[in-house]
Amino acid sequence: MKSLVKEMVNLWYIITLLGEPLYCSIGLTVSLLLYLMARFLGKRSDFIKRFFILAIPSLTVSLLTIFLIKTVCFIPRPCTPCIDVLNDCNPYCEDDSSFPSGHTATGFAIFTSLWFVRKSKKHLPLFFFPVAIALSRLALGVHTPVDVIVGGVIGFASAVVMDRLL
Repeated sequence: MKSLVKEMVNLWYIITLLGEPLYCSIGLTVSLLLYLMARFLGKRSDFIKRFFILAIPSLTVSLLTIFLIKTVCFIPRPCTPCIDVLNDCNPYCEDDSSFPSGHTATGFAIFTSLWFVRKSKKHLPLFFFPVAIALSRLALGVHTPVDVIVGGVIGFASAVVMDRLL
């Protein structure tokens, strides 16, 4: 039973990495460079171009909003980070503000941007990924439901606003 619980925690951790702002930013940057190289070599993709035009500003607005809120209103996480205490601590717990969830906001900003570019009901299952990221943050015990709901709203709203403006 302990092994199954450990494997589930590892699965949730892998899922939570999908919403890691740093990894998503690096991934978008590398993808953009590959896209620009392909354009230079004469290959075109309007879908990818539209995705970058929407995703990069959406992610930027989302992350700036999260940073501002976390800076202005510090709310401790519902877990104990393993900084000063080694017993009864959560190895996934960071020593920063819990509210709102940046991982969830990142996931919703990216996948909402992707959905807006496709604009098809058959692509609604894309929202499985940001929802899974939100659930992973809860399962790892590093956020409360309010944290992930507000993070999701910020990420989604960032993409909606950028879609309307661009």
